[in-house]
Amino acid sequence: MTPSEIAIATVGLVVAGLVKGVTGVGYSTTALPIIAIGIGFDHAMALVLLPSISSNLLVMRTAGEFRQTAHRFRPLFFSLLPGLFAGLATLAWIDTHLAARVLGVVIIAYALYGLTRPALHLPQGSERWLNLPVGLLNGFINGLTGSQIMPVVPYALSLGLSTDAVIQLTNITFTISSLVMMVGLARVGYIDASTLLVSALGIAPALLAAAVGARLRNRLSPVEFRKAVLLFLIVLASMLIAGA
Repeated sequence: MTPSEIAIATVGLVVAGLVKGVTGVGYSTTALPIIAIGIGFDHAMALVLLPSISSNLLVMRTAGEFRQTAHRFRPLFFSLLPGLFAGLATLAWIDTHLAARVLGVVIIAYALYGLTRPALHLPQGSERWLNLPVGLLNGFINGLTGSQIMPVVPYALSLGLSTDAVIQLTNITFTISSLVMMVGLARVGYIDASTLLVSALGIAPALLAAAVGARLRNRLSPVEFRKAVLLFLIVLASMLIAGA
């Protein structure tokens, strides 16, 4: 990597860490468009994996209800796997520029959802028949684009869960997906030893930024911060779509 590419990657990892620390979600979704614009979509997908896993584990450690959430949403977690494999198989088959455009569309959809915050309330017990399709779709989108937030984040928010349960559900999903993605991207040739080394070097700045973000959480207006991040993501995603 050139010095300019390293600088862009570092900015992406740090900004994503801050967002993760303040909001609890959005690490890969924030980091990917920043890094992809600088070094390409395929390299960006591989680079964010280890910092993403590390930030997920940090957030999960500070939240409660891990065992209850892991048990309650087991079908969703298991159904991630076939979805991820299908998404990775599609990624190996299609042009990466098309995958980058799909990522841009997914990010814009997520940002618009976050800005409008429609009042979605699923009836009690609906998770019994929604866990499987949500896991499959989330896995497929993740395998194809590297983004992990759709549709699991809106789904978690629509179930009326506690804050801790939402954080655990989303971050367990993100962690499982990242581990599978690491194996899958290696199989399709997107990861080698040098990529893993660079990704590992990104863990420290990502965790430091996440820790700073967690400290800022009580000092910032969460609503205004979230709105600024989402608007920023729309701009980045639009650039990704236009430049892909």
